[in-house]
Amino acid sequence: MTTVRFNRLRKDQFWKSAIERFFKPMMEYIYGDKVKHYDLDNPEFLDKEMASIRPESETKDRVADKLVRMTDTQGREIWVLFHIEVQGKSDPEFDIRT
Repeated sequence: MTTVRFNRLRKDQFWKSAIERFFKPMMEYIYGDKVKHYDLDNPEFLDKEMASIRPESETKDRVADKLVRMTDTQGREIWVLFHIEVQGKSDPEFDIRT
């Protein structure tokens, strides 16, 4: 494994951990008042399930970050898929990557 690949994996793991650690405030920031309809205190992070259903992309290293199962205030199951793309340098083709 090259150093570049290792660093990319380490950074990816950082963001996946951040999603779990800050799930509730992140949801509140993104969705505002709409989160009052969801139970944000008991999310279930489905890493194994995510790994088994991820689609292959043109770039082998690109996968969604987190699949989360939670419920709304009525007890109905909700699935949330998170993908965070952090751009650390200029890339003119960033918006067209798949």
